[in-house]
Amino acid sequence: MEHILVSHISKHLDRHGILNDSQHGFRQARSCETQLIAFIDDLAKEMQGGGQTDVIVMDFSKAFDKVPHDGLLCKLLKCGIDDITLQWLKSFLEKRRQSVVLEGEHSHSVPVTSGDQCWDR
Repeated sequence: MEHILVSHISKHLDRHGILNDSQHGFRQARSCETQLIAFIDDLAKEMQGGGQTDVIVMDFSKAFDKVPHDGLLCKLLKCGIDDITLQWLKSFLEKRRQSVVLEGEHSHSVPVTSGDQCWDR
């Protein structure tokens, strides 16, 4: 189901030109390697022209774990994702709980929370 959902949303974003062309992550025929090639190409062009390049490196590992669910739904709504897809995602994300299992022992489950409220459907 995840594959179908990702495919549907990705096609919508591509069809409507919503993503910046420099976005490589999770896109068809793009990868970390294609991003690196584009970066090295830009860097080489700047060096050949005698320019200066400043680089800031950030680690976004586990970034999705920090995305507020309501914020994600709001953003998808603004991108024009259809109501059926939004309702499915909302149903999937709301009232989620998590727990830890270690060596057969289970912790108490706790809600998976998210940030600001934007969802009004």
